[in-house]
Amino acid sequence: MQKTDVRLDLEQLKESIFKKFHRSTDVDLEKVGLELELFPFAANGDDRPIPADITTDNGNGTFELILKDIQQNSGPFSASDDESLLTFDSTAGGNITFEPGGQIEYSSSSRHDVRSAIIEMTENVNKISDILSKKGISLFHGAINPWYGVSEIGLKMRKPRYRAMDRYMNSVGPYGQQMMRLSASLQVNLDFGDQKTAAQRWLAANLLAPVFNALFGNSPLVGGRVTGAQSYRSITWQNLDHSRTGFPHLHRVNEKVKTPEAQYLNFALRAAVILLPDDSGVPGFRTKNFSFQQWVDSGYNGWYPDMDDWETHLTTLFPEVRPKGFMECRFIDGLPKAWWAVPAILLTSIIYNASATQQVIDLMMPDYNKLDQMLKQASISGVSTFPEKARQIFEIGLNSSSLQNEPDLGAYCERFYKHYTYLEQSPAADLLQLNNRTVFDLNQYEEYEKRMHEVAQPPEFTVFKNFRSEKACQPAVKKIKRQASIKKQGSVKQMALCTPFNCCS
Repeated sequence: MQKTDVRLDLEQLKESIFKKFHRSTDVDLEKVGLELELFPFAANGDDRPIPADITTDNGNGTFELILKDIQQNSGPFSASDDESLLTFDSTAGGNITFEPGGQIEYSSSSRHDVRSAIIEMTENVNKISDILSKKGISLFHGAINPWYGVSEIGLKMRKPRYRAMDRYMNSVGPYGQQMMRLSASLQVNLDFGDQKTAAQRWLAANLLAPVFNALFGNSPLVGGRVTGAQSYRSITWQNLDHSRTGFPHLHRVNEKVKTPEAQYLNFALRAAVILLPDDSGVPGFRTKNFSFQQWVDSGYNGWYPDMDDWETHLTTLFPEVRPKGFMECRFIDGLPKAWWAVPAILLTSIIYNASATQQVIDLMMPDYNKLDQMLKQASISGVSTFPEKARQIFEIGLNSSSLQNEPDLGAYCERFYKHYTYLEQSPAADLLQLNNRTVFDLNQYEEYEKRMHEVAQPPEFTVFKNFRSEKACQPAVKKIKRQASIKKQGSVKQMALCTPFNCCS
C-alpha cells in the first residue's frame, strides 16, 4: 500500500493478468498438478465423529502430530523453517497445508502426466493417514462436512488473512463461512499451452464446469441434514459472493471484451476487496461492496493499492476456473477414496487432446450464455439435469487418444461411468442411501468405502502399477454404442465392459 494518490498503471495490471494466462514457451506445456482436501475426524463411538483440530493445548492437533512424526522418524515430509506458517514440504515436491475448517490439503508437485500426479498424491495422503491413525484420527474423503455446521466447527486456522476473510464472508451471507469451514474439493491444475492453445483450453475448462459438477456431485448432506442438492459444496461456492465467483466471461463483464485476459482483468477490478487498510495502513476486513477499481480511483483511509495488494486481491477470487500461470479447475467435489482420481484423469484427457477439446466446445457452446443456470441446476439435480450431455462429455474423455494410450486408467474411469453416469447418477446418490436419506455414521461410511474399492478395482491405487497390462481394447463406450439393444434400465451387469480386467479380444 502507498500513502499517495498515485494510481496503479493499468498496463501493469494488464501485464500481471497476461502472465496468469501465459508462461514462457520453453517449459513443458502439459503438466498436471492436483490438490486434494480431506477432513480429519476422531471416532468417538457416537453417531458423529469428532472433528480434529489443527493445533491443541496438549499437542495432539493434526499439525502437531505430523510435526512430531517428522522429528522422530525419517519420512517424506519436512517442516517449514517458520512453524507459524503451518505447512510441510514433501520430498516429492508437494506440500501439506491446512484450511480454515481444519481440512488437510495435499498439493502435488507439477508432474509430467496425470498418472505420476496420482501416484504422488496417493503415496503422500497414505503417509499422512498412517501418521494420524496412530492417534485414532482418520481422513474422511468427501466434499462437505456431513455432520457439523459452521458454529460447531469454528475457525480452526486463525491466520490474520483467514480471520479477515471469515468476517468478510459473514458480512456477505451464510455461504462463505460454510465454504471456508465445511467444504473440500479436488482441484486439477493444467497448463494453458502456447498462446494459440490457451484460449481454447480456457474456454473448454469453463464449459466443462457444470457437467463435471453434475458427474461428480458428492455432497448431499451438511450439518446432519439432507440439503436437497447433489453438490451442496458447489451451492456454497456459487453463493458466497457473486462479485468473485462463477464465470468471469459472462454477464458480469463487458460482453464486447472478447479476450480471456481482458475479461479476467474486468472481473478482478470489479470484485470486492477483502483486505483494506485502516488509518495506519494495517490490512483487514473493513467493509463490503468496495471494489478494487474503487480503491484504485479513490483510495481507502488515505491509502492506495500497490502491486502487492493487487496480487493479494487476485488470490481471493474464486471463479470456477482460476488463472495462476496455469488453469486451476475448482469445480470438482471431493469424492470417495475409491473414485477421487477419476475426474483428474478425465479432465486431463480432454484438455490435453486438441480434438477432445474442440468436441467439448462444439457440444457446449450453444449453452455458453447459460453456464450459470446450468451450474446451479447441476448442483441440485446432478446428472439428470442433462444426462445426454453428461454421457457425451464422459465419452469424449474416454475416447480421447491420450486416454486410449493408458488402458488401465481408462478401465478405471469406465467403471465409474457404468456405475454412475450411464445410470444418470452421481456419487451423492450413494451417500443418500447409506442410512435411508439421513446422515450416516463413520462406520457406515467406512463400509461404503470398502464396497466402492471392490467396484473400482483394483482397490488400492498407490502406484497404479498393479493394473494388468494387456493390450488396450477399444473403450467401453464404443461397444455400448454398437450394442443398441442395451437399455439404460437394464442391469449394470449387462454392460460387459472391455477393459484390461475383462478383455474382449
